[in-house]
Amino acid sequence: MNICVVDDEIENIEDFKKMLNQYSKENNVEFNITSFNDGWEFISKYKPIYDIVFLDIVMPKMNGLEAAEKLRNKDKVVSLIFITNMSKYAVKGYEYNAISYVLKPLEYDNLKEAINKALDSINQNNIHQAITLQTKEGFIKIPLFEFMYADVIGHTVTVHTIHANYVVKDTLSSLAKKLEKYHFIQCSVCYLLNPRHITLTTKDTFYIGQIKFPISRLRRKEVMKTLMEFFNE
Repeated sequence: MNICVVDDEIENIEDFKKMLNQYSKENNVEFNITSFNDGWEFISKYKPIYDIVFLDIVMPKMNGLEAAEKLRNKDKVVSLIFITNMSKYAVKGYEYNAISYVLKPLEYDNLKEAINKALDSINQNNIHQAITLQTKEGFIKIPLFEFMYADVIGHTVTVHTIHANYVVKDTLSSLAKKLEKYHFIQCSVCYLLNPRHITLTTKDTFYIGQIKFPISRLRRKEVMKTLMEFFNE
């Protein structure tokens, strides 16, 4: 599990690492810990690879609330936990879908409770199922429930989500392989569909809303098998 700690005080980061390692040993969970001393550096170098981000609210250059706003533009699903010495600031932080907050000075029991809450959310809520893809602007993490379908025109693969469309640096077949365990359906060489958004099925066509997706004759048996597995699960 990838953890990121953002705090301008080196001593606080070291305390975090010690307590995270203690939690890791006690709960048999492996943590890969990355740290930043500056909110601006954290945002400028951010890649959506983390499961949990601990973010200090009071920092110079860019405070934690500003960093959280920019973080949510890059990653809507990472579990966010604020670090603060005043709980009134943490309340403001819930506007950015924070899981919890921990107060300074840091105490292990408080950190443990926050981590447990984050892990419960990750394990129980499928909103945290997501795929990280590379676009020309950089990496983006897309929640699977927002992913509607992907298509390929020429050599350009576009992922269509509920809110936006993204041109990604990938092939459709590679994307299909990554999403196979979630029962995504490649109904032809041109289309990959999220079965959660299929609204109508006919003998030779899938529909997502008013959009038609032809089912390849050669793929039909395999496609219907995948669809049944999705419904049974």
